[in-house]
Amino acid sequence: MLRAVLEAAEGNPLFAEEMTRFLLETGAEAAGGIGGGAGAGQIGRAVPATLQAIVLARVDLLPERHRALLEAAAVVGRRFSMEVVGAVTPLDGQRQQVLEDLERQEIIFRGGVGAGEEYAFKHVLLQDTIYQSLLTPRRSELHRRVGEAIERLHGQRLGEWAEVLAHHFGRTADGARAIRYLTLAGEKSLRLFALDEADARFRRAVELIEASPGAVDDAALAEALLGWVRVHYYRKDFKEIVALLERYLPRIQALGQARGHALLLFWLGFSHAVALRVAQATPLLERSLALGEALGDEECVGYACMGLTYAHLGWGGRAERLALERFALRASEVAGRRGDVYLGAKAAYGLAIDRLLGGHTGPARAAAEQVIALGRSAGDPRTVAMGLCALAYVDALPIAGTLGSPPLVARIRLALATLS
Repeated sequence: MLRAVLEAAEGNPLFAEEMTRFLLETGAEAAGGIGGGAGAGQIGRAVPATLQAIVLARVDLLPERHRALLEAAAVVGRRFSMEVVGAVTPLDGQRQQVLEDLERQEIIFRGGVGAGEEYAFKHVLLQDTIYQSLLTPRRSELHRRVGEAIERLHGQRLGEWAEVLAHHFGRTADGARAIRYLTLAGEKSLRLFALDEADARFRRAVELIEASPGAVDDAALAEALLGWVRVHYYRKDFKEIVALLERYLPRIQALGQARGHALLLFWLGFSHAVALRVAQATPLLERSLALGEALGDEECVGYACMGLTYAHLGWGGRAERLALERFALRASEVAGRRGDVYLGAKAAYGLAIDRLLGGHTGPARAAAEQVIALGRSAGDPRTVAMGLCALAYVDALPIAGTLGSPPLVARIRLALATLS
């Protein structure tokens, strides 16, 4: 029989192992009375033709409660916690016995020393085959129950489980929860600068909003867009920010006096500002500022003022310069109160460039050094690099040409649009 099993398995060790287990578990009678002289053809006729079918045949031999546990575990994944699976599939006091039975049959195993309630399927194929065998309604129902179990068990730490919850609710008809957790998972990826991952999650959240009218309100759309915009910002893709926000501008405006409305107007205006489209940038940023003031939201006010700092860079005369300084100062004050290093650094950087454009190298250097100090105090190398960039302009540009001359101003503006 050994030779026949090996021949039938055609060199696949997992197939051979599972085929052998199937024959042993079903007994010689189920194998058609195969004896020691059986050939590969007899083995092939006695057992299912594929490895997946063999796995399912083994599972079908199990009692119902064993199958129910395996189905719930397969929805959780290759590795699973009995804390979650037990909450999904009550076993009427038989849990320990069921686990021992499944371990003895080498379908699952405990995760290791100190693993507690953590288990895993012996082969990923076992988990995948059981999962794929579930009919769509049953699969969706189990995903919903797993997601709800995680919410109950980890209600104080849902942010840590965001991507897992997005996975489970994304396979149910509960669009609102899927969107919520996709957005939270995108934010989590963004904090780690996993930009491709964040991009995929925010994109999927917006797609679900589009595909599920009424599942969430436009405030949820604004939240997803705010995260997605920051992905494009870190990639310096201001063109995509403008395209994205202009597409959704009517829905953003329908939010009325809402924080998301104010912040999205900032991002749209700021993206125009760094591309030197001042005529488009200024009214958007002014509306963002007015909304922030009406809401009493310091963050909205601070960012709108920072955006207006960039919209005024190098334009006009003394009145424009004074306005820019007021905006930069106000943004810096908000940053100081909120401990927002990025906001403070961007305001100081804009001020440094504007002073340099006006030929005031001393004040420009002081503002650049302020950016460096902010970055070092926060342990943020990106902010330090921003300050060093501004300082390099201060040191290099007087050599390149007369400060304040139109050609040099144009070059600095171009550099600003590239680096902001």
